[in-house]
Formats: sequence, structure tokens, C-alpha cells
Amino acid sequence: MVNKFVFAIAGIVIVMAVLIAIPNISQQPAAQDITIEYNRQHLTKTEGGGLLVTTQLETLTIDKDGSATYTNTDPRQKNMPVPQRFSLNRDEFTRIKGLVLETGFMDIPKTDYPQSQNASNNFVSYTLSVKTPDRQKTISWVEPDAYDGTIPSLITQVGTQLDGIIASKT
Repeated sequence: MVNKFVFAIAGIVIVMAVLIAIPNISQQPAAQDITIEYNRQHLTKTEGGGLLVTTQLETLTIDKDGSATYTNTDPRQKNMPVPQRFSLNRDEFTRIKGLVLETGFMDIPKTDYPQSQNASNNFVSYTLSVKTPDRQKTISWVEPDAYDGTIPSLITQVGTQLDGIIASKT
């Protein structure tokens, strides 16, 4: 009688373990293909304080193979900017990909952190678009001093990593 009871409990435990394991086994690994577009827009308020003027626009695009393009545009100049092309090394690409895909970045619910009315006359606005085969996320924010509230540190951390890539490669 005790043996039947032990077998019944063992059977229940095995069934529960299988039910827990099946979703994890059938779940596909995190998407490996990722495309990132990161924009830094340097803004200045006009003398009347009403309009924002872009004084510089920087765009970094990272493709799924780790190749990247950086463009620095000054709208006040008539010359067309010359894109700089480079490749991220494996560690850089893995780090930024992991930061975006494995930390909950793609699940951040709020996607817009606009400038406050009290923002200084000069500040930087950022936009980050991340695309994977099954998801897309775009988040816009301004530098922390220009926002009333707190911008999640994960957002600013990703921005800092991308700023570091721009600084080291251009």
C-alpha cells in the first residue's frame, strides 16, 4: 500500500516537472537578428523660446551582422554629410545586443520621455529603434536634466553604450 502511494506521488511530481519543462523546451531562443537605429538630436530653443531648432543630428545604424554606419548632419551646413562605415567587434556587438534583448529593454512600457517646459535652451534628444524578426521597439527621451521625472536607467545605459561606440569608432 505504501509503495502505491509513493509511486502515485512520484508520478504526480514527474507530470508536474514535464508540464513546467515543455514550455521552456519549445520556446525559441531570443532573436539573434537585431537592427538598431540610434539618433542624437542636439536642440536649441529660439530666442523667443517657442521653437526648437536642430543644430546637429547624429545617426548610428547597426545592422544584424554588426556592420554600422554613422552620419553627423548639421542642418546649417549645405554640404551633404559623408557616412562613416565600420564594424563592431564581436564583444561590442554581443554586449549591446545582450543589453537590449536580455535585460527587459524591449518590455519597457513607456516609450516617450519628452522635454519639460523648464528644459534649458540647449539639450539633446534621443531616439532608439530596435528591430528583431518578431518585435520592434522605439523609445524617445531627452537628457535627464531636460525631463521632469526619472528616465529608466536601462534606457540611459543603452544610450551611454551607443554613445561610447560613436566616440570610439568615429
